[in-house]
Amino acid sequence: MSEKQYVLEWSKKSNGFHVQPLTDLLAKNQGCFMRDASHDYIVLMVGPFETVTKMAETHRHVLAGRELRAA
Repeated sequence: MSEKQYVLEWSKKSNGFHVQPLTDLLAKNQGCFMRDASHDYIVLMVGPFETVTKMAETHRHVLAGRELRAA
């Protein structure tokens, strides 16, 4: 049995990360396609939950730096 895959996404608008199952992301993207809509999230990584959350933690300082520059 294969391990469930997750995505790490980044939002420029909210300057934040979002983790969700790959199947959920695909369903939402298909909905956007059907409604001719867009969204702000960009996929950074696909992998097991522990891997994508570790990447988010490793790069959280980048988000913090952007918040400081915006203030």
